[in-house]
Amino acid sequence: MAKIATEDDAKDLDSLKAFLLKVNHPVVDGVTRKVDDKKITEGWTLEEISDEIKEQVMAYIEKTGGDINIDTVKSELALTEGQFMQVVEALQEDGVLE
Repeated sequence: MAKIATEDDAKDLDSLKAFLLKVNHPVVDGVTRKVDDKKITEGWTLEEISDEIKEQVMAYIEKTGGDINIDTVKSELALTEGQFMQVVEALQEDGVLE
């Protein structure tokens, strides 16, 4: 029940996303069926990785010295672990990260 948003938790789409990230709702990272470990949904992905998102991720990595805490990523950057890794991979492709 704690992972179900109410009108107080989610007044608009942005606050709904923030709530779902905060409570680690299964929709965020995808759903895997426990019976056979089949992935039912993939979770949230970024359709486009903007320069702004890349800059935010680089600033976070520099601030933390590369010590990544996914709960902090969710709260500070409003990105799921999968989205964060998408940006990291894009930065690697750009030659910015190794």
